[in-house]
This record gives sequence, C-alpha cells and structure tokens, in this order.
Amino acid sequence: MKYIYYLLFIFTFQKYLMIDAREPLAELWDIQDNDILEYLARESHLTMVDRTLKRFLDELNFAETYINVANNSIIVYSVNMSKIPEIISKPEIEQYKQFLDFRKVNNSLASLKSSFNELAILAKENKPTSIMFGILPKLNKIVVVVDHIRRRRREFQILRAFIFSAERHGAEIFYVDSSSGKLHAKRGLCCGKLTTEVLSGDGIYNEFYRSLCSAGFWARRKDKSQTLLITAGHCDLENHPSESKMKFVTWNTTRPEIIGELVYSSEAPHDFALIDIKKMSNRLCPLTNIKNNLDSQLTINDDVLPASSYGTHLCRSGVYSPVSCGYVEGFNMIHVSKSKIVKTDSIFVSIMISESGDSGGPSFSFSSLTSVTLKGILWGGSSEGRSPLGLYSLILPLEIILNNTNLELITSRIVPR
Repeated sequence: MKYIYYLLFIFTFQKYLMIDAREPLAELWDIQDNDILEYLARESHLTMVDRTLKRFLDELNFAETYINVANNSIIVYSVNMSKIPEIISKPEIEQYKQFLDFRKVNNSLASLKSSFNELAILAKENKPTSIMFGILPKLNKIVVVVDHIRRRRREFQILRAFIFSAERHGAEIFYVDSSSGKLHAKRGLCCGKLTTEVLSGDGIYNEFYRSLCSAGFWARRKDKSQTLLITAGHCDLENHPSESKMKFVTWNTTRPEIIGELVYSSEAPHDFALIDIKKMSNRLCPLTNIKNNLDSQLTINDDVLPASSYGTHLCRSGVYSPVSCGYVEGFNMIHVSKSKIVKTDSIFVSIMISESGDSGGPSFSFSSLTSVTLKGILWGGSSEGRSPLGLYSLILPLEIILNNTNLELITSRIVPR
C-alpha cells in the first residue's frame, strides 16, 4: 500500500511541475526567475518603510497598510484623508512619499480591533463550531468563514447568535461548502522522498496511529540539554497516553527509522508538538535545511524577525505538495474546530497551496534564492480553490512557539543527544 501512495505522490508532484516550472516566488509575483532578487530587494525596502510609517499612523484615523510589491508601493488605508499632509510632511516619511498610495476606507483600525476583541470573547465563551475569523485589511472588514457541516440544534443556535453579533459589527460572512473548500487540519497518508537525511519539510510518521505530518524545524533548550524537532500538535491523536504511541519514524526510508519520541503536544490555543531526538537512529542525519523543489535545499539564516507587514510573501514546504508561496493577508486569526477546539494567533496566507500531510512543515520568507528566514509552521488551510476566499493556509508564528517553550532555533549542525 505504501508504494501506491508513493506513486500517487510522484504523479501529483509531476502535475505541479508541469503547471509551472518557475521558482515559487517567480510564480507568486508572475515574473521571471532572474527578476526574483530585484523583487526581494523591493519587498525588503517597502517593509522597512512600512515599519517606519506605522509609527505615525494613529488607529482612529487610519486602518492598516498593505505592501504591493508588483507596484512598488504601500497602500495606506485611511479613514480621515485630511491627515495625509501631516503624515507625508514628517521628516522620517517625506523621503518615502512616492511609495505611498493612500486609499479611503470606512473602518478605522481602532474600530476593527474593538469589534474583533468582542467577537473573540464570544467565540471563546460559546465556541461556535467550524468557523474562522479575523481582520483582513484589503477588505477593511472582519471576515468570518463558516464551514457547512452538520450541527446539532444547540450548536446551530450558538452559530446563528455569533453570526448575528458579527454582522452587527459589520463583518462579512463567507460560507464554505464542506465538499469543496474544506479546511484541512488533519494527518495525511502521503509520502516524501527516500533519504537518510531528515530535513525540514520531510515526512514524519506515527506507525501506531498511521498518521503522517511534516517536520517543521529544529530547536533546543537554552541550556543545550535537549534537542527537539517541532511539528504540528494535531499530528498526535491522543496526547501520547502511552509510551508505545509516542515514537515518530521516517516515512520513506527502506525501513522505518526512529526520529524521536513525543514529549509535548497541544492543539489549543497553539497547534504544535515537540519531539525529543535523543534516541534518533544512527542511520539518520538531522539537517536544519528546508526541503525545496527539484531535490534542492534552502538554508535557514539566523534572523528571527516575525512577519509584520500585510502583503509580504510567505512560503511553506511539506511532505505532500511542493514549496508554495502566498501573501500575508491577516494576523491573529481565530479558528474554532468542529470539536470546539479554539486556536488563536494564526497568520492567514492567501493562495498558498497546502494539503493534508503538509501540517507541521516550515513556513518561511526568502532572503535570497537559497537562504530563508523561518517564520513558523503550517497547521491548516483550505486545500481546494473553491473556497469563497480561494486557497489559503494558516501559519503558527515561530515566536509564539519559541516564547512558550523557552527554546532557541537551531540553524547550525545538529548532534543528537
């Protein structure tokens, strides 16, 4: 059966390659490969300008900003257009005014945040099932995505009350047909490549549950006492109730090789797990590089800057689908699952392709053609393009994982201990 999955993976991967053989960023920005470095420099410059600009935008008169790399501009969503001369006349901003595109909107950031906070309280208290919501600056609204599932009468009443409250706050409601744009946050049964190296993005497999996820990144305790592999928390079905269910192994080596033992997992409020590699098979070599398309690898640099600007790119790697990139559209998204698990603080990335089995894989931004800055891990998304919001993926930020676990990112050679 495993060989059938492997053949399916090969055909699927070839399908992706035939669609577009360009580098992922060239595909995202619709440019040629030799223009990528120019666009990366453009995005980096706009991000710097964006950080400077935000210091002077008050939340009552402005909404948010959005970087448009293609036009080499920053869209500034403005409620009070009379404030524009005051902004562009500031010495820190005047030199960048040619990059600013002010656009009139109705909802201020203060208003959007207030409404979002009220809805967040409602969601955590009442847990309306199978929804996701957050602020999307391009729409200048709170967006609520509702999955069409079978709900009990009480669950339907809770959902209806939540939607009523959301609409009262001016939110836009999107309904997703569960047979089309279904949210994936589950384990896959797919495959990666044969290797004795363990890269970020490779498949990791729990034989007891027959669940497949992707390796995220490597980290260690600050006292160097423990080296860990990070993946998605929902890759562990039952919070490892017994030792026999805690082991993760390689997926497509000739025979399964032990990667490590699960020592922590959580789905809420943040979906991640820690795997101790102390007992890793000596036939394996853990590498901090990220699996890229066409058998190449990407190196992770030492930067730990969090994603902060809307419209910038994020990419991901995973066991099932090739490296894919998209645009940051929302921060601090909240998701309530069918089983009423509330996940918070997710980054919403549009048009990023991800499939079941890719969960736990690394999310990153390119700093050059071969070097990337790690931004977090994938935990879910819409796996089909017929969702009203199109393809999207959900990322748990790196800084949340590191801060909650007191870990530090490893980018150098790993020696299991």
